[in-house]
Amino acid sequence: MECRGCKNTQAIRVKTVYKFEGIEETCDSCKPKSFGDTFLPDVWYGYGSGEHSEENIAYPRGHEKEGQPIPFSSKRGKAEAMKLAGIKEAGDKIHGSRFYTGLNK
Repeated sequence: MECRGCKNTQAIRVKTVYKFEGIEETCDSCKPKSFGDTFLPDVWYGYGSGEHSEENIAYPRGHEKEGQPIPFSSKRGKAEAMKLAGIKEAGDKIHGSRFYTGLNK
């Protein structure tokens, strides 16, 4: 989706509010608090409690810890780590695929 507020073309959620002054539009990127603190990112998190890391979610070039895995301990933490690393999940073939064209069985 595209956010008219910050011109983000890859917004996950867009919130439109109609006010007397006009229309205000925000997304998860330009105003994350507008969606409340209960918003859970749509990332897979099949871990237990404690701190975890994945070798593919690593600090980007130019960071002082470049190439080292970014630790996380929650869904929100994993989403933030993925955003810092500049990566996205591809989705799965049954429930949320972006590139799957087959039928669900």
